[in-house]
Amino acid sequence: MSRDSDGEQVLPLLERRPYLHGTTLFDAVRGHAPSGARLSFSISKRIDSDRVLIYARSQSEAARPNESARLAWRTAGASGVIGVLQVEPSFQPERRPYDEGLVTERVKVDERSVSLDRPSPFSFVATLIPMFKSLLKATTEMPGAGQWMFTRLDIDRHPDDFIPLKLGLDVMAGALVRSTIIVRGSPVGSLYFSWVRPSGSPVRD
Repeated sequence: MSRDSDGEQVLPLLERRPYLHGTTLFDAVRGHAPSGARLSFSISKRIDSDRVLIYARSQSEAARPNESARLAWRTAGASGVIGVLQVEPSFQPERRPYDEGLVTERVKVDERSVSLDRPSPFSFVATLIPMFKSLLKATTEMPGAGQWMFTRLDIDRHPDDFIPLKLGLDVMAGALVRSTIIVRGSPVGSLYFSWVRPSGSPVRD
């Protein structure tokens, strides 16, 4: 990751994906929020670039046009929002490996949950995503072309030590699913996936 101007960041793309992975974006913007804050991260549209503009605004301030993602944060005495805008991509983006099998081959899946008791080579959120994919693959089926994609995360705190980790399928409403995140036996938040068409637009029911 690099920063080539005030507020503008260049982030790596994962594997051969043409879009910026939500885990990469979350890990980048989280550093702009206070440590220990309650976080709510959402992606409103896919970012097909390795370059983004990250800016801070108040909760009451309107988002800039074409805002692609946001991280709302809250502490006992303050709150704010980190907005993300897509910027024209680099000519030759950096790419990094992201073998989800390093997680999915270690998980245990049952009818309504998926759990991981062994160490993960990835960050907290980068571990959650393949776990949820494993659970959805085993429990759901969507008609037509598309894929499940990470669109929202709400957490009371960001854990440093997150193993053992568990996701429990909580709500499924058409093209939107929610799971409860359980870290070391305690619920810490919710993870949301949406069924996204090949165009990158979430299905709206």
